[in-house]
Amino acid sequence: MPRQSTQVTSLPVAVERTFDLWMWLEGRVADFSVYTRQSLGRRILDSVLDLMADLLRATYALRRSEKQLRALTDANERVTLLRLLVRGARERRYMSMCGSW
Repeated sequence: MPRQSTQVTSLPVAVERTFDLWMWLEGRVADFSVYTRQSLGRRILDSVLDLMADLLRATYALRRSEKQLRALTDANERVTLLRLLVRGARERRYMSMCGSW
């Protein structure tokens, strides 16, 4: 019996870019002081992971369903929170925006 190919479907661009952002932020948070890493760093990383989860939920929900709208609304709120957390970290000079992600 021939083996079935396990074809990996590509993820939406928003999910891929959020993954890239997570990897970039992980490197930046690693440079925070211990106290800052355990508080603000944890919040930043949790937010980006939750954002990725929301985008995945929206991707696999039925088009224009209540679940998709809820997931996209949650993702939008998380983007706003994440922007504020990163802005605060940058203004407190915990992180530099140098380097690309």
